[in-house]
Amino acid sequence: MNKVLLSIAAVALLMTGCYKDDIDDLNDKYDQLSKEQQAQAQLLAEYSSLLNALNSKLSVTKWEQTDGGYLITLSDGKILTVNQAIESAVELNGEVTFTMSDGSVIRIHKIETIGWYVLSEGTWGSGDSELAYYDAASETFTTKYFNAKNSAALGETGNDLKLYGSKLYAVLSGMNASSGGAVKVIHPKTGVLITTIPVAGDQPRRMATAGGKVYVTLYSGKVAAIDTATLTITDVATLSGTYPEGICAYNNSLYVCNSEQGPGTTISVVDVATFTETATITVPQNPSMIEATTAGDIYFTTADNTWGGGNPSNLHKFNASNPNNITTFDIRATRLATGKNYVYTVDTDWSTMDAVVNRVNLKTGVASAFDVDSEFYLGYAVAADPATGYVYFTDQMGDGVYVFDESGKSKGAYHTTVPNGSSIVFINK
Repeated sequence: MNKVLLSIAAVALLMTGCYKDDIDDLNDKYDQLSKEQQAQAQLLAEYSSLLNALNSKLSVTKWEQTDGGYLITLSDGKILTVNQAIESAVELNGEVTFTMSDGSVIRIHKIETIGWYVLSEGTWGSGDSELAYYDAASETFTTKYFNAKNSAALGETGNDLKLYGSKLYAVLSGMNASSGGAVKVIHPKTGVLITTIPVAGDQPRRMATAGGKVYVTLYSGKVAAIDTATLTITDVATLSGTYPEGICAYNNSLYVCNSEQGPGTTISVVDVATFTETATITVPQNPSMIEATTAGDIYFTTADNTWGGGNPSNLHKFNASNPNNITTFDIRATRLATGKNYVYTVDTDWSTMDAVVNRVNLKTGVASAFDVDSEFYLGYAVAADPATGYVYFTDQMGDGVYVFDESGKSKGAYHTTVPNGSSIVFINK
């Protein structure tokens, strides 16, 4: 009897050991499959992010190899971490060629700045607006570039400059509505005038581009649509406000700042398809400049209105999905520019004549002073190079262009010889 009980106990112990071994084996297999599944999911996510970049026609602004893989910065500011999908990368002839882990090859265009233009307003009433051009290959800065290329003056009060497609568009506001302004279309690689689009009886101010059209704000309280194929004004939308300044495009809508030359408190929303004002957004007084991010965040400035008993300049933000929820940053800001990682702003402290420069982190939404390592005065315009991340500032009543990297280190200063640099445009390839 004792032998039987001993045998049963031995079998039970043996079975317990077998169960434990089986469970351990299954746990090991489960862990292995789980890790493989996670790796496949990561690989799929990396392929998907690269595919999205190609479908969105994005370019590479920067790439670097890390211990685990690659960091790829795209032209929309996003940074991809790719640790499994890419075996190797090489840059050649303006492209980055990635050899994938499955042996396939993809090529993404690499953005490179080959030059930049600065448009100067000139002195009001003098008709001395002008373009200057910096050529990156020769490292030369040429002043009075338009005059040299066309043997003619650019015009009166150059307020805005945009590159769209294969053409450069310059807004000349003119002295007043009776004289009218114009949009001049220029070949960006040669500086040669293609045509002049007159704006009779009105003063054009700022531009936005989308869907094959250039949209221009007009001081009479309108927005004009220019067809980029025919280079003619094809339609005009009437706004509920007057003296519109900045304009931006996002998701088939235009957002227009109705300054009213100080007392305005609305941003008009214009539907691109019908080209009519469909809504107005109530905002703080004197909306001035405006830009949209790819995430639908609309940043806008309110210009100084202390001369009219109002508030000093400021920066604000809303999202296109919820335009009535407005965030105010409480920083001095009249002009703004969206860079890869920050929105940069500039203004002037008139008590000291110093330039006031700030920035807002696009990811965290935190505003801070942008500490630059060389001074300039009477801050006026700002631009951000999508290829290098460098930030460019101009000075009001002066002829300077001041360049800094993202850390605030000076990368040089240039002089246009014509005052009031209003816009900077980068020529990339």
